[in-house]
Parts: sequence; C-alpha cells; structure tokens
Amino acid sequence: MALLGRRRSSFLKLAALCGVVWFMAVFVLYSDDARRSAGSGPSGSGSGVVSGGGAVEYEPSRRLALEGIRNRFNQFMDNARRDADRPDPEADQQQQQQQEQDIEDVEVKFVDRNQLGDGGGGADLDEPPVAKTHAKQVTPSRPIRLPDDQNGAGIPGVIAPPSEGGPGELGKPVVLPKDLSPEIKKLVDDGWAKNAFNQYVADMISIRRTLPDPRDAWCKEPGRYRDDLPPTSVIICFHNEAWSVLLRTVHSVLDRSPEHLVKEVILVDDFSDMPHTQKQLEEYFLAYPRVKIVRAAKREGLIRARLLGARHATAPVLTYLDSHCECTTGWLEPLLDRIARNSTTVVCPVIDVIDDNTMEYHYRDSGGVNVGGFDWNLQFNWHAVPEREKRKHKSAAEPVWSPTMAGGLFAIDRVFFERLGTYDSGFDIWGGENLELSFKTWMCGGSLEIIPCSHVGHIFRKRSPYKWRTGVNVIKRNSVRLAEVWMDEYAQYYYQRIGNDKGDFGDV
Repeated sequence: MALLGRRRSSFLKLAALCGVVWFMAVFVLYSDDARRSAGSGPSGSGSGVVSGGGAVEYEPSRRLALEGIRNRFNQFMDNARRDADRPDPEADQQQQQQQEQDIEDVEVKFVDRNQLGDGGGGADLDEPPVAKTHAKQVTPSRPIRLPDDQNGAGIPGVIAPPSEGGPGELGKPVVLPKDLSPEIKKLVDDGWAKNAFNQYVADMISIRRTLPDPRDAWCKEPGRYRDDLPPTSVIICFHNEAWSVLLRTVHSVLDRSPEHLVKEVILVDDFSDMPHTQKQLEEYFLAYPRVKIVRAAKREGLIRARLLGARHATAPVLTYLDSHCECTTGWLEPLLDRIARNSTTVVCPVIDVIDDNTMEYHYRDSGGVNVGGFDWNLQFNWHAVPEREKRKHKSAAEPVWSPTMAGGLFAIDRVFFERLGTYDSGFDIWGGENLELSFKTWMCGGSLEIIPCSHVGHIFRKRSPYKWRTGVNVIKRNSVRLAEVWMDEYAQYYYQRIGNDKGDFGDV
C-alpha cells in the first residue's frame, strides 16, 4: 500500500507538470500569433525576427510606434519632474492663459492710450496678478457724501479722521447699493468719466484710512535694516487727479514713513486745470512744510514731469510714486536699505492692487511676488519668480532680481540716476521709459530688484481719463528709440512686429 501511494503521488506530480508545460506552450504560441497578426504588413510577413544577438528588431512602422510610446513616456516623466516644482500644474496653465490674455488686454489699452494720451502721473502700470482677500464687504446703508462743513476736516470732499469700522477701513471694499437715486447715480457716473475709477466711493473713505500690514515676519525682525539709511525726496506727478485720492496718497507717505527719512514730498502738477488742484491744494498743504508743489508751465507729460521733480529734489535718493497710490506700514525702509548697501541698485516695491470700483486693497504674501519682463512688442508684463532665483534665497521675503520694472513706483540713488543719463530726453509724454531705464540699469553696472518687504497699493484704471492733442504714436516712437539705442541686433524682433516701419523717431 505504501508503494502504491508513492506511485500515485508521482503520477499526480507528473500530470501537474505536464499541465503546466502544456499551458506555457499554448501561451507562447498564442502570444507569437497575436504579435505576428498585429505586426503583419500588406504582404502578411511577420513583424520581427530574432537577430544573432537575440534582440527583436521590428519593422519601421512597429519601431516608430514603440518610439512614440517611449517618447510620450519620457515626456510624461519630464513633466512630472517639472511638476514637482509646481504646486498646481492646472493653475500654472491657467496662469499662462491669463498672461496671454493680459498681453492682449495690454495691447488694447495701449491703443486706447495712444488715442487718448496719458499724462503726468496718469500712466497706469500693468496690473499684477491679484490674490483676492477675504475681507467682509462694507455696504453703506445709504451712499452719503458729507457736506463740506461736516466732513471732519473743513476741506471740501475730505473725510479726515479714520473711524473704526468706517468705509474702506483696513482696506475693505465699499459697495454701493444698486438702487441709487438719480442724483447719486449722476455723481457716480461723473466720477467715473473724470477719473476712470469710482471717485464717489473714494470720497467716502478717509484720506488717512487704515490698511492691513502685508509684510512677512522676516521683514519685521529687529536689526533687519541699517540704522544710517539715507533720506529721500518722494516725487508724485499728477494731472487733474481726484482730490481725495491725491490727498490719500500724500498722507500715506507722511503717516507711514519715519519722519527723518522723508526730506520732502514734491507734488509736480503737470498743468492741471481743475479748481481743486490750484489754490485749494496750496492752502491744504500749508500745514505740511515738507510738502512742496511744483507747477509745470505747460503740459509736459509723465517723463518730463518726473525730470522736473528731480531738478527740485534735494535728497540723495529719489522715490517716484503715482498720484493714486497708498503706502503701507514699513514700505520705505526696505527700499532705502538696499540703496544704502549698494548705490547702483534700483528698487521697486511690491505693487498691490486697489480696486478701481470698491477701493478694496488687495495684497499677496511674499510667496506670490512677481517680477517684471517684456515681450517683443516691447510691452511690460509680469512673470513668476524663476526657480533659479528662488533657490538663491533662504526666505521668500528677500529682495529678488527683476529684468524690468513697471515704471511708476521705484527708488533710485540720485547720483546713479544722473550717471545713467536719467530718462532719454527724446522720449515724449510717456511709454517705454520703464524699459529704457531697466535696460540701461542692467547694462551700465546696476541691478534692479523687487523688494517683497515693501508694499504700495495702486489704483489700476482700465482706461486713461486724460487727452493729448497729438497725432503722433508716442509709444511707438519711444519704443523705436529704445530699440535703436539699447537692443542692438535684437531690435529686429521688435521691428518685425511693427512691419519694419520705424517712422520718425528723432535723433539718437
């Protein structure tokens, strides 16, 4: 019985082994037939032969298909590696699409501005990407414009002392009801027509309103900035700027800057003709001896108005601001610190967005800072900070290099500015001066930085409210001068985009 049991066990093992061999043979034959069937050409020949080295060589169509798969796989792996540096690839694609749309929008705005003509202090910057804040909206129960004798300042159209929870405090939005009376609606519409932003809402907000502090903790560490910072002349050019907005700009400088660092605030009036920009403005600032008003004898445009302000400045550092800005706490020291360490450094604050309708102050943290670039139409645009630049810094709040500046808000050492030749004297009105100053800063031994610890808000308007009587395309003319002087062999790429029609660009 034991012998019979052993034979039965051996027989079962043999049967199992035969079954396995049969299964493997069928599998191999089936796989080979399937491969032959899939790879057969019109002649019905097989797709591959075994070479002497044992490798399978496929006919061209099969080989190309495999290479296509391999390439797609490699591309997938490359994308995966790149995506490791991007928190959200979909968001990156959306950002790219938005940048393309922004470029188109900028082109439209430039066309509009050529027809309308922008002026001193009126050349708005291209709006950087905005991260929406989660501030609770403040909707006044009824839109009230305080009478002149009840506005808390004794000055027409001004609400001076900020009140806790008041309209626009802490940068919160002011939203008007939809069912406005005809009288109020007319005031709102008139404000939009004159200023290209909601002047009615701007007038409801205190000219000394509170703002959030958007700085990173790194910026506030003791000893972060030098003690021997140089003083600056803050130059603000304007043309028919709205009353409350202009005053709010100046007060934000005076209220949020150490007194010893602001030697003077120079208001350059580029031939305004609105009543509030004349005697009323002079009387208001009589109480502020550091504020000087310089008036142009004729309409000069932004570039020459800035140079006029520089000629009247007495501080070693020049700081330029637009006339519809609001400076935040600690905005000035980080700018002056970089210049104190290296006088050839040109510095720009982070430009936050003030909504043109609600006056809401939008800001983003240091991780969302953008740097300036340009396209071959010589139009400024914004870009995310490159990874190679990020890797140079331990903190996202540290200054970062920027190829170009937006142009409206920056600080520069006075001597270095003169060494660069200031602005091209052949430039007219505005347009291209930001790229010109950026190019020659880098090409003449300087550097250009965005300072994440410095935040200044700016009202970005969708059109220019100012008019120029000129038939000259000043932006094109200025850009051609820029290309002729600074771009060498790269100028051809810009000329191709204007049909190689340089026009009359003057003497360079």
